[in-house]
Amino acid sequence: MKVLVTGGTGFLGSYVVQCLLDAGDFVRVLVRPRHEGATAKRTVNNGRLVGAEEVTGDLQDDSSLIRAVQGMDAVCHCAAHMQTSSPWREFEEVTVHGTERLLQAAVGGNVKRFLHISSLGIYGLTGQGMITEESPLDDREESRGHYTRSKIEAERLVWEYHREHNLPVTVVRPGVLYGPGKSPFVARVCVPIGPKLRIAVGHSRQRLPLAYVEDVAEGIYLALCNVGAVGKAYNIVDDGIYQKEYLALLKRAKLSKAHTLLLSPTPLYPLLSLFEGLCRWIGVTAPVSRHQFERTMASLEYDTSRARQELGWRPRIGVAEAVMKMRAAPTAASRSSARD
Repeated sequence: MKVLVTGGTGFLGSYVVQCLLDAGDFVRVLVRPRHEGATAKRTVNNGRLVGAEEVTGDLQDDSSLIRAVQGMDAVCHCAAHMQTSSPWREFEEVTVHGTERLLQAAVGGNVKRFLHISSLGIYGLTGQGMITEESPLDDREESRGHYTRSKIEAERLVWEYHREHNLPVTVVRPGVLYGPGKSPFVARVCVPIGPKLRIAVGHSRQRLPLAYVEDVAEGIYLALCNVGAVGKAYNIVDDGIYQKEYLALLKRAKLSKAHTLLLSPTPLYPLLSLFEGLCRWIGVTAPVSRHQFERTMASLEYDTSRARQELGWRPRIGVAEAVMKMRAAPTAASRSSARD
């Protein structure tokens, strides 16, 4: 295949690019002007991304996207705005409108496959024990964080183009990404208190939806190669581990010198309700809603049987082995940037 990858210099994207290259596919990476040479630099640093073609462009530039999709069989859309401190307009412009621009370019370029990377975070709190790909998306996206809200709106656009423009779409919804090349994930809510202490908020029996990055990249590749995956979504997530067990693994691996104190979220719920009410009274939007916090703290299980049965995917690396691989790799901040 000839595949265009957006976000190919980011954390997940670089693994996807490598997976495609290892399979012998032609890979073109959309690179913003200030990231030109990123794939070559990555090759020098750690041997990744050998053989990928760079094309300069931006999700906010229609003409560059039209050039990027030219001659491509498939598009793998990994790019999204990631800076949590950014205002909503930046998420909307890059993740939502940028996805629509890329969809338009893909339709115009007659690409045979469009694979969109979404997130498990788009699901709502349904009260069901197991979340499948048919579970409803969160209908209160404006009460969620900007990143999740933008991913919900972007995915809705993807399905709209599938229905109305016959674009052959597949959606992959990964869990919380972790692995070599990214700072170790600790908890869904984690606050550093100096160099030797951090506070993690969560229940000890909260199930973490972790997704090891190499396993996710393989799932994306399998979905891209399977024509039966058109028109379908796939949950890609590890078998699961509880928060307390995961923190114990991090401690044994000595991935951080800081001690982690796990606090229950229960006392925070009434405080968040009061805070939201105060914000409404003074006419501003609360930076964190109670609904957002409840969704973050929920212990949810995600069904991956569709990916296992239809794609032949399964998580190959358990959490304990993954943590040890992260220990062996150089500890680094996430390689992803605002639009990677």
